[in-house]
Amino acid sequence: ERAGVTERTVYRHFSSERELRDAVLARFEEESGVAVEGLGLDDVAAVTARMFEYVSSFPVELRTPRDETVAAANARQRAALLAALAPYTDAWSSTDRTVAAAALDVLWSVVSYERMVVDWQLAPADAIRGLTWAIELVGAAVRAGTAPHVTMPEQRPGQGPDEGER
Repeated sequence: ERAGVTERTVYRHFSSERELRDAVLARFEEESGVAVEGLGLDDVAAVTARMFEYVSSFPVELRTPRDETVAAANARQRAALLAALAPYTDAWSSTDRTVAAAALDVLWSVVSYERMVVDWQLAPADAIRGLTWAIELVGAAVRAGTAPHVTMPEQRPGQGPDEGER
């Protein structure tokens, strides 16, 4: 509807919704320059950044109506995570502190757990073990004073997008 194209026109080009989705994903991969074939461990951060940079060019919209009870619980969780990080992040920018807290929030999310159990077909205990392992790694980095940052291939150290805040 937003594109001003009728459903009939779409189905002239794509025989099914699956075919349409496959074409959209292929276009996404082409435009973003993200390819997972041949991905090495040293490539994961840069590929992730490239993918999210591409996705960030589109507006973010709520998928479901905001529930006030859930929003209040999320606000309490954010406050608790920021407070937990505070003793270790006095010298950090507020953005870096918030990024670290948000990373922990994503890791302890029920959605992350469900993805590991459903998509990765892990046993619940293994999903819990994986998520708490990642949380412990982030915690160790915070305690060591390592603020969140990634040097992109097109950037040199000291030339990151928010280097002036650190």
